Amino acid sequence: MENICTTEEVIKLWTLPHRKPPSITTIWRRTREGKIPKPRKIGNVNLYNREEVIRLRDEALGVTK
Repeated sequence: MENICTTEEVIKLWTLPHRKPPSITTIWRRTREGKIPKPRKIGNVNLYNREEVIRLRDEALGVTK
């Protein structure tokens, strides 16, 4: 279960230093653009694959490991 994160955790992962965090609408738009993996909907909660979110975030920001 540690590989799963909620929308709130996705917002924290995508928050850049000295910037305000992205809104739910921004997360939705980035998901449609393919910058964030599509969530699994369980009830009314969206659950995301944490590793995919981090990988796509690093790709979008140009971070290499």
